[in-house]
Amino acid sequence: FDVYVMQNQKINLNFVQIAGADIKKKITPTEAELETYLKNNGKLFRQPEQAKIKYLSFPAKNFASADINDADLRDYYNRNRDKYKTKDGRQLQFAEARSAVANELMNLRGMQAAYTEAKKAHDTIYQEENFEAYAAKNKLKINILDFFPLNKPPQEFSFVKDLAAILMELQKNEISSVIKTENSYHIIQLVDRKASYLPKLSDIRNEVEKSFVESEKQNIAEKEAMTILASLKKGEPLNKVIGEKGFIINETGFFQPGDNIPQIGASREATEAIMQLSAGKPYPDKPFRINNSYLIFKFKEASNVDP
Repeated sequence: FDVYVMQNQKINLNFVQIAGADIKKKITPTEAELETYLKNNGKLFRQPEQAKIKYLSFPAKNFASADINDADLRDYYNRNRDKYKTKDGRQLQFAEARSAVANELMNLRGMQAAYTEAKKAHDTIYQEENFEAYAAKNKLKINILDFFPLNKPPQEFSFVKDLAAILMELQKNEISSVIKTENSYHIIQLVDRKASYLPKLSDIRNEVEKSFVESEKQNIAEKEAMTILASLKKGEPLNKVIGEKGFIINETGFFQPGDNIPQIGASREATEAIMQLSAGKPYPDKPFRINNSYLIFKFKEASNVDP
């Protein structure tokens, strides 16, 4: 008969699910807790070294010449035929690719001329230390970028692979070598640099609090579940305790204890504990962590079996 009951009797459980996301709004860290968290996790909030720069640009389009004859275009096309194909791999004839060939060759020659001009400017400025004067004399615009993190280069220089290393080697007011971006050459002058530092809590409080809450929510969810279960095991009514906490009481419906718990999923440890529950012992010894939530179970009822 015991074997028959084990194989045929179903149970119905109440359960309360306590997830970190449910706990977040209840976490109100003190200033002391945030200060300690910031101190212990400084690497998460440390501001990287920053640089402020000026630079002169020599775009290829400013030096590109439209004076390219048909022979030059055909020669460039013949040397780079594999570049001019349709999406399905069909080779484009010269007449079909002529416009693309012209644009590419103009840009190539523009870049060559731009480099020559940039190198000339670099050598003059390096020798005469006249960055502003050279720009004024040659009617070049001086671009200024205010302080930016070296590990997050501005859009203009995102193409430059080693920008941080280049700027780290420069002294104040020193100029870089000629730097290439996608369609331009540049000369950079370092205006100033800020060392890496850890901001004060008052300057980044929201960021620190958000990180603190994310790191603590699972720990606090576990503590909350333990506190609730302790109150229930002392005899306090489930509805009262859960209602005060603002959580929801769910119900599995009748099921045969096995690999999966309805609405929850699989947990061998929880299943073994559930099989020991009864009206006389409605709660397991501890909450169970399943799918990043802590669950409290309560035996509600067992189905009748036909003796």
